[in-house]
Amino acid sequence: MPKFQLRAMSVCGVLLAVGVLAGACGSDSKKAASTTTEASTTTVASTSANGNTTFALSANLTGAAEAPAPGDVDGSGRAKITLDPAKGEACYDITVANVDTPTAAHIHKGPAGTAGNVVIGLTPPTQGKATGCVPADPVLIADIVANPAQYYVNVHNAAYEKGAVRGQLSK
Repeated sequence: MPKFQLRAMSVCGVLLAVGVLAGACGSDSKKAASTTTEASTTTVASTSANGNTTFALSANLTGAAEAPAPGDVDGSGRAKITLDPAKGEACYDITVANVDTPTAAHIHKGPAGTAGNVVIGLTPPTQGKATGCVPADPVLIADIVANPAQYYVNVHNAAYEKGAVRGQLSK
């Protein structure tokens, strides 16, 4: 599977790189798209089986990372998120351990240490694992790809309604 390397870029640049947006970003859009193939230290994109460029992000989930209050101190987990702007889809693979039965899981917008609004709902890992794909706005996907540390995944349960475990997304 071919890999592509990306520099940090504008939302328009990410959308242009994957062929989602044409002409709506103004005259700098071609320049932004041209930076997408320059060398970088982090590989974040690949071509999926359907030929779309996808972006892989992940998060280590802990109770200590929950905000504003700590979550389940024994809880842990991992979230792998694959974003496909061309399909308008976010796919996920979430595993958790040492938490009571999860009741919800989401991607939120918010930097580390702050609580943020839900931007994408996910199926909770009620048996310790959840995998699936959900629709997501391509502009939102581009912002998540460009600014992953501004987004986090968390898993909720009855004992920790605001979140049992959480982790900031990273490339």
